[in-house]
Amino acid sequence: MSITLPLRRTARLSRGALVRPLVLGVVTGLAAFALGSVSAAEAATAAVSGLVQEGSSAVSLAGPWTSLNSTQAVGGSFANLNATGSASLTFNGTGISWIARRNAHSGIATVTLDGRKVATVNLYAASTTYRTAVYTTRSLAAGRHTIKVVRTGQRSAASDGSNVVVDAFNVLDKRAPLAPTSVAVGPARTGARLTWAQGTETDLATYRVDRTNPSGATVRVGTVSGTTTSFFDAGLPAGATYRYRVSAVDTSGNVSASSATVSLSVPAAAPYAAHRFADCPTATVQVATMTQLQAAVNAAGPGAVIALAPGYYVGPLEVAVTGTAAEPVWICGPRTAVVQGWGPTKPGGVRVKDSSHVVIAGLTVR
Repeated sequence: MSITLPLRRTARLSRGALVRPLVLGVVTGLAAFALGSVSAAEAATAAVSGLVQEGSSAVSLAGPWTSLNSTQAVGGSFANLNATGSASLTFNGTGISWIARRNAHSGIATVTLDGRKVATVNLYAASTTYRTAVYTTRSLAAGRHTIKVVRTGQRSAASDGSNVVVDAFNVLDKRAPLAPTSVAVGPARTGARLTWAQGTETDLATYRVDRTNPSGATVRVGTVSGTTTSFFDAGLPAGATYRYRVSAVDTSGNVSASSATVSLSVPAAAPYAAHRFADCPTATVQVATMTQLQAAVNAAGPGAVIALAPGYYVGPLEVAVTGTAAEPVWICGPRTAVVQGWGPTKPGGVRVKDSSHVVIAGLTVR
């Protein structure tokens, strides 16, 4: 059943909303909405650069389109048409992409630009693909244009349907974003944490993070979304200086100039001495069970020497203590003192966290 409403502005009908008297047929399994055409005088302000989702008031959907939710779609939904109808968008830009879903139930549509047919698009695909740019042009004169997608009702021999989907339109331009600003870098665990200011453009797609290594080679170490303003570069070798730059990419694929370069010097790792059981000083406390061991560790301070008797210490040992360079905390035992878990699926071993100047020597961990 097809209904055309002479609305002043294209909009979805919410459940229970009364725009003007009408009668809807029964639709099973889908929430149906009917949309009318919009005159040029009544059209909304032309869309500018960036993604315009199918539910936007800027998109005019004529015919019995249905709205379907999908986590794979732009914005979580797309519009589907299996009867006579069309979708159009007036925009300001130098290019446009129609983003759709392809599948085995899809048919053929025509695309017009400013009233002139420019393409015939077959949406059939043996396997479903989402967020696919099925038509793109980048050769328009700067200014106001209108794209219109029209369902033909035709399909290829392989297709078992003639549906047409509009997921979004992407308004393209040739203006690159501004270079990211306020870029800063600092040490974080085993790497570097970069931050920068959010760009003011409305069509930012991603940020790219490039690192120049001590060798002089520049590598791309990360790409994050256009709403993300930080990046963690993990696992940097110590004893070297690294330089970073950030650039922005918009939905048209335009790339900004690189940001100012920021640098981080990772100091060489502090030297440490490897100790054996024979190096352990005289014990200040002796333990024979996991309960005793954990209690002794929890109470340990600088200069404490915890000696394990031979035997099994079952369960994870949590070590969160702090000694000093002159008086470290020692946890010592012979090889026959075994710290282990309850089984292959249970926690065990030794976990050292938030600690410094701790020596664990001699004992077996498994």
